Amino acid sequence: MTIEDIFEESFKQWIAHCESLNVQVSSNPRTATECEAYKKIMTLGTKALPLIRQAYNSRMPRNTIELLALEIITTGGIPMLIHDIIGKEFDIPKEISGNMTSIEEYTKQWLDEYVKTMER
Repeated sequence: MTIEDIFEESFKQWIAHCESLNVQVSSNPRTATECEAYKKIMTLGTKALPLIRQAYNSRMPRNTIELLALEIITTGGIPMLIHDIIGKEFDIPKEISGNMTSIEEYTKQWLDEYVKTMER
């Protein structure tokens, strides 16, 4: 099984986890990360970062529940995942904290730059 296969399977499982009512109504953002799929992606380390970046562009939600799950993942889960993989090298600037659109854009830009450095 390739890293891409492991990521894809784990990402689908993470979406399913975030579709649960428990995650959907939780006020604790870490609820979205409390699953084996998240941990599996995290263990892929920095090799997962280009795949995480691709996930922002390649996901078309099938229904409203999946749309909400993807929103949870892209606005909160992925930034936490990157931080859990990289550490303090990735932090959301305080001035955009709470602004989900800005956090998502910042995260995408950060991933673009990081992936470029990996390719060198």
